[in-house]
Amino acid sequence: MRSFFILLLFISITTQAQIPAHIDSLLRVLETTDNDSLKVRAINQTAFYFIFNNPEKAHDLLQEGRNYASVNRLPYSYNQLLNTTGIYFDVLRVSDSAQFYFEKALQLSRENQWPDQEEKSLNNLGMNNLNSGRFSVALEHFSAGYELVKTNQPENFVGMGKYLSNIGLVYQELKQFSIAIDYHKQALELREKHSHANDQAISNANLGVCYKGIGNVKEAVAHYTNAIELAKAANNMRMYYSLHDNLGNLYLDTKEYARALPLFLIALSAPDDLGKNPRSNLSVLGNLTSIHVQLNQPQQALVYAKKGLAILDEHPELESYAPTLFKSSAQAHYLVKDPQSGQKLFDRYDAVRDSVFSQQNANAIADLQVKYETEKKEQQIALTQAQLEEQQAINQRNLFLAISLLLLLIFSVILTVFIVNRNKRKAQLMHQNQQLLVKQTQINAALASQEAERKRVARDLHDGFGQLISALRLHLDQLDQEKDYEARDRIFEKTERVMEDMHTELRNIAFNLMPAILIQSGLPAALKELAARLSATGNLQVTASDFGVTERLHELQEINLYRITQEWINNILKYNSPTKIDIQLVQHEHSLTYTLEDDGKGFDREALEKSNGNGWRNIQTRLNLISGKLDLDTQPGVRGSTLIIELPIHLENMEQATPLSWGVKNTA
Repeated sequence: MRSFFILLLFISITTQAQIPAHIDSLLRVLETTDNDSLKVRAINQTAFYFIFNNPEKAHDLLQEGRNYASVNRLPYSYNQLLNTTGIYFDVLRVSDSAQFYFEKALQLSRENQWPDQEEKSLNNLGMNNLNSGRFSVALEHFSAGYELVKTNQPENFVGMGKYLSNIGLVYQELKQFSIAIDYHKQALELREKHSHANDQAISNANLGVCYKGIGNVKEAVAHYTNAIELAKAANNMRMYYSLHDNLGNLYLDTKEYARALPLFLIALSAPDDLGKNPRSNLSVLGNLTSIHVQLNQPQQALVYAKKGLAILDEHPELESYAPTLFKSSAQAHYLVKDPQSGQKLFDRYDAVRDSVFSQQNANAIADLQVKYETEKKEQQIALTQAQLEEQQAINQRNLFLAISLLLLLIFSVILTVFIVNRNKRKAQLMHQNQQLLVKQTQINAALASQEAERKRVARDLHDGFGQLISALRLHLDQLDQEKDYEARDRIFEKTERVMEDMHTELRNIAFNLMPAILIQSGLPAALKELAARLSATGNLQVTASDFGVTERLHELQEINLYRITQEWINNILKYNSPTKIDIQLVQHEHSLTYTLEDDGKGFDREALEKSNGNGWRNIQTRLNLISGKLDLDTQPGVRGSTLIIELPIHLENMEQATPLSWGVKNTA
């Protein structure tokens, strides 16, 4: 979910436009002044305010201002209005129009050598590209703006803090939180010395987002709390209410519902005079829907879901910000036995989730990261280039020296490319070796599992069935020797009980090898029988449910998901000490979501992955067989763990045969 602080950085460009009390005086200036520059400046500031409160009025004011500045030949004021017009379109998410005005303002500022306007245009272009998901382009503009401020205004710590914060936002949006934290800390350090509370609140809020992203709940709570206090001190109540949603979301993720719920209600209580904020309201309503689903209050969840969906009907451009709302609304509909509506919302959730992140942008940013993050090598290239430019400016006649430096630079670039390509090849070879090692480990784990299964079956036959056969042989010997009819009847009864025990033992062994209900009725029924068997002990409550599963899965999927369930339940019973386990299957149009949740004490996932046992390796091997993807949410000391598996319903590269080769018909 993108942070709303991207928008706040636009707002901070003209702080006067944030204060509604000034608007009346600005309008009076428009009516009374004869000073052309003063009038255009008043139009610009008034229009900026109305962008967030009355967009139609803002549009008219901006058009009037540009015409007035053009007719009266006020190029600097005209350039300011170009930037504000770009912000107007960017807030309305008309990205192409916003980019047109920002680029036009940048060109005009460079032609007239207005570094302050050039810096503002670079920042606006960076924000426009960041909001549109063009992260590599955004980083280029922010970096250029930072260098411009650093070169022309070395004492402008506020401007440098702004660009450091914006660069951090790019990495934050790419989920590269460790890099983002470094930039946000640099920005916060400057802002604590040179900026007011509003900028400090923004940096603290973004640090809260990043620490949440790396799972550091303590630091995230501390920074969100600081941000709330600073936003209130700065009288930025729009940010103040939105931050309650962010902090509530953090508590929702950690399942601290009692703390999360009042924070969401505060966020939703933002007064109307702050202006409409549909994006923030959409986030709050999605979180309230989610929390009431978690509390098993589907009717109340649907009340908030209805309000959130109404916002989307009015603002369809916000669809990408509503995955939480779609998922929670779908779950609420399933809970009230409305699977048709639930499936539609799940489809919308899948569509939004799949479009959020672009791997192409991540690769582009990784390339640019080399330019801005490599330490000594990149610094040396930048230093050489700066020295070359300085020599050319001081003594343009020294052509020989210029050519020598240029050749040196080319050689350095070629050497850098050679080293990078060599390192890349080495990394590829290492990756291939790791893949081979993983495959070998999986094969070994599978063989070890098969051997263990054979030993277990042999032990069951020897210890259970073998003893019963010995008892049966003993009774038959007694029957052969006994002549008394009554004694023979008693021996017959004992023999019959032994045969019944043999039948029971045989059924148990057969169930462990392959449950009959899995073959006859499918995976949902087999999981429910497994849950009933586990719950029969009285010490553990296990439930199994399914939603939208209308047809039999492939044999490989059913067998391997069932075995993964057994393996994982054995793991959590051994290490997690749960009292409740919930198993859930949800079928979508082209995929299946399998979830297994427990209320155990939590454990270290990294320790599990590094363990010498075969259980985790067996699970990975089975997942590879059915093209499944696994996500595990658990932490030491935090109760509860969740195992989520996503897999396609129709497996590729499988034999062209009926989905169930064991010959059982699909169930409708």
